[in-house]
Amino acid sequence: MSSVENRTMVSRKGRENQLYTAEGERVVAGTVILNATKDKTLLISSESHPKKWIIPKGGAEIDETIEQSALRETWEEAGAIGKITQKIGVFRDDAKFNGKQTVFHFYELVLSELADDWPEKYKRRRQWMPYDEAHSALLNNKRYQLAEALKCSNISR
Repeated sequence: MSSVENRTMVSRKGRENQLYTAEGERVVAGTVILNATKDKTLLISSESHPKKWIIPKGGAEIDETIEQSALRETWEEAGAIGKITQKIGVFRDDAKFNGKQTVFHFYELVLSELADDWPEKYKRRRQWMPYDEAHSALLNNKRYQLAEALKCSNISR
């Protein structure tokens, strides 16, 4: 896996370059952000439900690899800079988003820097949580695929 300096990325808007599978599923990429000791993960507040916690993720685009999309979304939503250490897996969501099912590609990212300024700074909050607290928050918010990605990461339990 590779390390990318996220500050050089350009924040994107719109869905004109959205990637879909051959079956018509929307492709979403994101990361489980771990601290250096891997005993906490960084969750962010949902833009549409600010009291709910999620993992940074968003639509993959046709001119990026899925890994590049995951790094870009992590930078845009969380201001997190780090290195992807592994692909956690692919998770399908049966709920529809704009009439399309979603397939999530999640990677593990070990944080090297948390920026003070990032594209969605005024839209989101960030919070470090140990495994049990983060897993419970994701399950309580009915974000089962995100909870499963966290469970499959190398976070200490």
